[in-house]
Amino acid sequence: MKFLQKNFIFFLLTLLLEATAFGHFENYFLELVQDDNTEVAEDQIEQALASILRLIDIPYVGEDGSLQRKGFFRTFEAKSSMIDPEAKIYISGGVVRSMLGYIYKKVGAEVAKI
Repeated sequence: MKFLQKNFIFFLLTLLLEATAFGHFENYFLELVQDDNTEVAEDQIEQALASILRLIDIPYVGEDGSLQRKGFFRTFEAKSSMIDPEAKIYISGGVVRSMLGYIYKKVGAEVAKI
């Protein structure tokens, strides 16, 4: 998962860098890239994505049959690893794009405050 995730984030950073060259939108992450090394930016974006996943409330039925809202992804990952310890949970591209858009919007709002 880490390999695919890193490659996907690298791909997104590349798109961000190219889009900046054409003036489509501001690349707030460019300052994190030093000497074409995107690792710092990749790590920070990955941490932001993980943080958002921890905060997302998705309704699900809990162990006791009641409706739960907190910790969907952690619960889902724990349950799947009980069935198969090697199982990996991936979120779809649309969700990732939405999360990246959210990160971009939040970073842009903070930059505008400066």
